[in-house]
Amino acid sequence: MQLFARRYPDEVSALVLVDSTHPEQLKGAGSSENWPAWLRVLFAVATSSAVKKEINAINVTGEEVLRLATFTGKPVVILSTLQPMKEKSTLADDANKKRKDIARLYPGSKQIWVDSGHGIPLEKPEAIISAIREVLPQ
Repeated sequence: MQLFARRYPDEVSALVLVDSTHPEQLKGAGSSENWPAWLRVLFAVATSSAVKKEINAINVTGEEVLRLATFTGKPVVILSTLQPMKEKSTLADDANKKRKDIARLYPGSKQIWVDSGHGIPLEKPEAIISAIREVLPQ
């Protein structure tokens, strides 16, 4: 969604990001080389080839997002999960910093912290409905 909104801003009237990936999510401390061994093994054996392709494209897509002008002048609501913020590890700390930083990428955006895990659509669908209603033209 971030790439589409930046590439085709005239086609987008508002942007609602739901627990969105930061364009640099898998860089720095978030790099897969820094994942715990159990997570690398789990990813290797329990992840579909489609998900692996998506994960492997995150850095290229993120670089493209950051190369394009930011999406501005229209409503942007960022729904971020609050529960992962409670986790403590180098990887979790990096993800939490990036979760906070995503709002910086969209000046004038509104970031809403949802008391949820990564499953906002299943755990707190009303937060998404509310955000969509907020950005709809009156």
